[in-house]
Amino acid sequence: MYVQMKLTNSYRIRLSDEDLVLLNELKKRRIKPTTFIRNAIREKISKDLPKIIESESERKSKEYCPF
Repeated sequence: MYVQMKLTNSYRIRLSDEDLVLLNELKKRRIKPTTFIRNAIREKISKDLPKIIESESERKSKEYCPF
């Protein structure tokens, strides 16, 4: 399921205290928070990408430029 990939980029995020508690709970249950976050982002993007593309194409089609 998890494919070994070369991770070359980093991105800093800020977490609330509640988020930090949840990530620590993941660690206690032996789930890697970084892998969990990566998979969650990947899943969210794959789920919402068609909607985003559709709304963006509608927005562009509504723009009127006479030139």
